[in-house]
Amino acid sequence: QWARGSNMAFTDFEMATTLRWLQDHGPAKVAFSLDPTDPQKHHAAGDSVEGLFQAKWYSDPGLKSIPLGYWMWRADWKLKQLCQGALYDDASQQREALRPGVTVPADFPDPSKISRDRRAGRRRCWIVCRSITLRPIGDNVVVIHPNDIRMGVEERAQVFNKARNSFEDSKVQPDAASPDVRYLDANYDAVAHFHPELLHCKRMAALLAVAEYLHKGPLPVESAFTMRKSSIPADFGD
Repeated sequence: QWARGSNMAFTDFEMATTLRWLQDHGPAKVAFSLDPTDPQKHHAAGDSVEGLFQAKWYSDPGLKSIPLGYWMWRADWKLKQLCQGALYDDASQQREALRPGVTVPADFPDPSKISRDRRAGRRRCWIVCRSITLRPIGDNVVVIHPNDIRMGVEERAQVFNKARNSFEDSKVQPDAASPDVRYLDANYDAVAHFHPELLHCKRMAALLAVAEYLHKGPLPVESAFTMRKSSIPADFGD
């Protein structure tokens, strides 16, 4: 159960689909990324990436059809916008510069100072789950509080591998992340108040941890799969 006052409860469908995924794959780290569809073009374009596209990548293809994977994708897409200094309206396809105090916290770093390396894709950002604490009570109850989940953002320098036509983490990483990434890492929950996709990603990190706890012990496997079928929202193609 969640601590009283939490707004992070799971739906039955979210839990059932995650338990089924665990039954099929076993406990495993999950990951998502938006990767260039044509890395060579991205590399050649420098910091002008207009008209270039990215594709969804999941650590396991089965994640794409369940809420766990859906919210990882939505949060990563929102993070990419925040790290580029502009929000993208999915319906109108219009961009809007970040507005401190309106679309991000008032003390968010100046978006106009995003580095050329970031705009060119030579530095990329990812959401990470830094830590989760579960509090079992007896054999069948586990309590979790939103403060027990610490989310963050990390920035990695990347280099283009011509032979593999891909971007890879550089062997030499910067000593410090950019100001906006340091802010996002330290104030993830504050930014999530403006962008619920980040909160849903935090929920999914907790969901996976609780589902793994249930899968290992107190929940009979068969009882997890009697849920009616449902589906994740219609969205962008892969």
